[in-house]
Amino acid sequence: MRAPLALTLALVGATPALAAPAGADPAPSARQQALYDAFSARDAGPACSSLGPVDADLHADLMFLVEQAVQPPWVAVRAADCLLQLDPLGTQAAARRWVVAQDSRGLALLALAKLDSLPRPMAIDLAQTARRGALAADATPRIAKAQTAEIRAIAALPVDQLPPLPAELQALAR
Repeated sequence: MRAPLALTLALVGATPALAAPAGADPAPSARQQALYDAFSARDAGPACSSLGPVDADLHADLMFLVEQAVQPPWVAVRAADCLLQLDPLGTQAAARRWVVAQDSRGLALLALAKLDSLPRPMAIDLAQTARRGALAADATPRIAKAQTAEIRAIAALPVDQLPPLPAELQALAR
């Protein structure tokens, strides 16, 4: 029997990669708990397409899992995968944080593995951002394996030829 998400969060006592906003209640809603239960299955979670169209509520619920679920670790990754599949442009700001921050390595590797399936401008942005982040050593060989030549070429560029990180990402990149 799986522990409820709130209990899992309390028992683990780990700090999530992205903290909940000050004053926010980290207790999951019924829908968030249902998604957590579905994604926590060891072998396979639900297909992202089975979640239906992404509206603001579903996006927020999946982002809650990405930011708050620490055990089992694949819950956050599956939620992020669905966000990248179903609402890539709506997830771009979060994905930019994932690819630069040391404490979101798993999410960064997921985003980098999906470069060829993301909208091209977003994929280029993520590849360039990742090359400037704390995970650049992990990111560069993955970018070099992209099927799209334009994305793959980013791996060979000298870092000083890449766009600078915006101020809000610079602290995460250390």
